[in-house]
Amino acid sequence: MSNDIDYSYDVLEASYAANSAALAIGGVFFVPLAIVIGRRFVYMATCLVMFACAIWSARTETAVDVIATNIVMGLVASVTESLFLLTVRKRCTPKPN
Repeated sequence: MSNDIDYSYDVLEASYAANSAALAIGGVFFVPLAIVIGRRFVYMATCLVMFACAIWSARTETAVDVIATNIVMGLVASVTESLFLLTVRKRCTPKPN
């Protein structure tokens, strides 16, 4: 992949590290927001942001673009990683009689 997009391995490693760090801390910001605003709105908003990031990522021209898109994608992807578990728990927990 480094040969195809003409970026060094250092840039690709930095972008992966930035994505992983953003994925780790994104839930801290978005889960409370989803509880206050609502999960459906946060799911839809992050879906639109992820779509925009996919287009942005396809049009990257510099190393900064690669790292920035991976940071934003990591933050947005953390929503599905964390809120999905809350949604499943709410749907599958039996209701008290």
